[in-house]
Order: sequence, then C-alpha cells, then structure tokens
Amino acid sequence: LNFLLFHMLQGIIFRKLRKISVITTTRAYSDLEEEGFIASVQGKGCYVLPRNKEMVRENALRKIELGLNDAIAAARASGIGKDEVLEILNVLYEEDDYAEYSGSERLK
Repeated sequence: LNFLLFHMLQGIIFRKLRKISVITTTRAYSDLEEEGFIASVQGKGCYVLPRNKEMVRENALRKIELGLNDAIAAARASGIGKDEVLEILNVLYEEDDYAEYSGSERLK
C-alpha cells in the first residue's frame, strides 16, 4: 500500500510541478498504449513493451496512408492531378535526401 501511495503521490507532484493536466497525462498514456509502446495493467501500472519493429513499421505506414489520403482529398478539391501530386512528393523526397546528405534541415 505504501508503495502504491508513493507512486500516486509522485505522479501528482510530477504533474503539478510540470503543470500538466490529468487529461493530457491520460491522453499521452492512452496514445502510447494504442501505439504499442506500453501496456497498462489495472492495479499495477504501465509497463514499457519491447519494441516490435514490424508493429512500428505498420504504425508508420498507417500514419503515412492517413496523411496521403488527406493530401489526395485536398488535391482533388483543388483540381490538382495525380501527376502533379507525385511530382511534389518526389521533390519533397529529394529535398529530404539532400538535407540528410548535407546535414542541413529543410524549412518547414
């Protein structure tokens, strides 16, 4: 019981010191669990899970797909064709390749 109370108080103090809301903290834990980085065990807490490279890759592919769907919707709404969107994608990839090679960062 003392161990549990200590960790509860430690969490409360941490949030107060950092001025992080309970909602934000809860959302962060929820997001980490959803993405497979932690597991929550009721009554025991959260545990960091070993990295599963395939799961990390699948999550990245899902995020990319969502972003590309948004880009396609924006392009279609503006009358921009597939070839022009692919051209933009290729330019962005080339800029990132150059930034990695030269050690500089692309402006965002």
